[in-house]
Amino acid sequence: MAKTYNDIYMEAKGRFKAAGIGEYSLEARLLLAHLADKTPAEFLRDLRLYVSEEYAEKSGEMIKRRSDGEPIAYLTGYWVFYGLPLKITNDVLIPRTDTEIVVDTAIRLGGLRSGGEKKALRILDLCCGSGCIGLALAKNIPEARLTLTDNSKPAVKLSGSNAVLNKLASRVSCLCCDVFDTPPAILGTFDLIVSNPPYIKTDELESL
Repeated sequence: MAKTYNDIYMEAKGRFKAAGIGEYSLEARLLLAHLADKTPAEFLRDLRLYVSEEYAEKSGEMIKRRSDGEPIAYLTGYWVFYGLPLKITNDVLIPRTDTEIVVDTAIRLGGLRSGGEKKALRILDLCCGSGCIGLALAKNIPEARLTLTDNSKPAVKLSGSNAVLNKLASRVSCLCCDVFDTPPAILGTFDLIVSNPPYIKTDELESL
C-alpha cells in the first residue's frame, strides 16, 4: 500500500515517543526531511504527497536505528552548534549544548585580552573534534586567528571541512598533533587556549 510523507511522519513520531525520545516530533521531522532532501518546511508542505518505495524502505531503516538509540546527528551527518551548521561523522563526538558555555567564556576573555582593540588574537583549540568551539570563536571574534588541533586525522579533516562550510577557512588552520607530545614549533604562541577534550570512557558511550 502506497504511503504519504505524513503516514511515515506519524509512524516515526509514535515510535520515537515510545522509545523515550524527548523531542520526538522535531527529530522525526528533521530525519525524514533529510532523507527526502528537503528542508523541514518543505517536508511539512509536502506531507500529503506519496513517497517512493525506496524512500519508504530507507525511512523505515532510519526510524529503527534512531529508535534503537543511534543519535540523529550521526544519521543525518549534520548538527548545529552556536548557530553554525556542522558536518558530523562517527569520528567525532556530537557537540553538546552545555559546551556553549566554553564559547561564551572564551569570547568574553578574548575581549579582555584585546583590551577592546581590534587585535588579531591567536587562539588554539586543543582536541577540536568537529571544530565546533574553534569555529564558533572564529565566527564571533572576527579579528581572531584560530588553530584547531586533534590527534585524529579524520577529526582534523572534518574540522577543515566545517571551516570551509562556514566560510572561515581564511582564518582557521587545522593540524594533526597530540596534546601529550611536544608541540611543533610551527604552532608558535597564543593569546588564548580552549579545550573540551573527550572525557567519556569508550565502554560508556553505548549507554549514553
